Amino acid sequence: MKIKKEINELSLGMHVCDLDRPWVESSFLFQGFEITTESEIQKLRKECKFVYIDTEKSVAHLHPLQSNVSSEKYNQGLEFVDTIIMNINDIYDDSFEQDLEKAKIIHNSTQIYIEGAFNVLRNGGDLDIESAKDAVSDLIEHIMNNPDALLWLSQLKEKDEYTAVHSVNVCILSLVFGRELGLTESELNILGLGALLFDIGKSRISDEVLKKSDSLSQNEFLLMKAHSYLGFAMLDENKNIAKEVLDIVLNHHERLNGIGYPNSRKGDEISRFTRIVSIVDAFDAMTSDRCYKDAFQAQHALNELYNMAPSELDQELIEAFIKCIGIYPVGSIVELNTGHTGVVVKLNEKNKLKPLVGLVLNRKHEPYENIKFLNLSSNVWQKSSGDKVEIKKILEPHAFKIDVRSVIKKITQS
Repeated sequence: MKIKKEINELSLGMHVCDLDRPWVESSFLFQGFEITTESEIQKLRKECKFVYIDTEKSVAHLHPLQSNVSSEKYNQGLEFVDTIIMNINDIYDDSFEQDLEKAKIIHNSTQIYIEGAFNVLRNGGDLDIESAKDAVSDLIEHIMNNPDALLWLSQLKEKDEYTAVHSVNVCILSLVFGRELGLTESELNILGLGALLFDIGKSRISDEVLKKSDSLSQNEFLLMKAHSYLGFAMLDENKNIAKEVLDIVLNHHERLNGIGYPNSRKGDEISRFTRIVSIVDAFDAMTSDRCYKDAFQAQHALNELYNMAPSELDQELIEAFIKCIGIYPVGSIVELNTGHTGVVVKLNEKNKLKPLVGLVLNRKHEPYENIKFLNLSSNVWQKSSGDKVEIKKILEPHAFKIDVRSVIKKITQS
């Protein structure tokens, strides 16, 4: 049921399904959302006089003491979760484990290649382009069949290894995005090679500058900005590299309104491949811990990207990217409406609101000895006598001191 609510009548747990104005005229990223923080109420107060609330969705998210759902029914739902994650085998997707083993080999070899390439170039050697193409080809083959395992491994982020890991992650995310966009295998090979090598110019910049935690000096900042041209210059003489790949390396920091670098290109001067890599580069950078900043929550990063459109980034591609990785991207720390906490392990392509979640904390925030897998899209939930189990909200990175990297290692080594 949809009801009108004045702003001063709003409270946490209510699901906003409509505003008093078109969604595109608001600053909210998603059309329809649950109010989970006081700051969201304040934001609504600034932009709207009234909103419309979906009472059914709101009730499902409210704590039993704040809603019309009985505590008995709510507790039945909690008990059902604790039972099902321990005793129902069909909620764990066995194919994911097999995909993960294959993905680990491909991911490791790609990271070894890019780390080696940076070292060779730092020492004045030449780049092995054929090995780069082989690495991209292997990634494409795996991603075309099932992208989830590589997306999962792309969360293995260390701030001290940022430059090389970032290149691998941008390549994986760009290929997953390209797959979603329907690019051909030939196009994916071009996109993937450009995404893997886009930051190769940083091999000419010292670690002292790359890993500096303080503010860069003016000269250091100019040197960092020069990495795109340095990378282009290193690859330009190689006749085995497509011009579209060179365009990505040179122009991934250009922006549609001309405020980017190195040549202040605008609009159609920036290719579609480069626009794709620019979006993915920004997203992975924002959601990674850096030597000078902590990672953004995924939804925060998506909102930042959305706010950069259409002036700086391609709005159509950003909307497609959000659809591709989902509202709850792989690697996100999430809280269920039962109080359990977990990490999104795998997306359900038919319904990205119902992913496979690896539970790490029970509803008392106590750690499980072993990761418990919960498939929110499984038909088994239809047997529940309590409320439907679903994601309540996405949490900040490192919430409850959860280290996603450690969770990934625990799963991949099990």
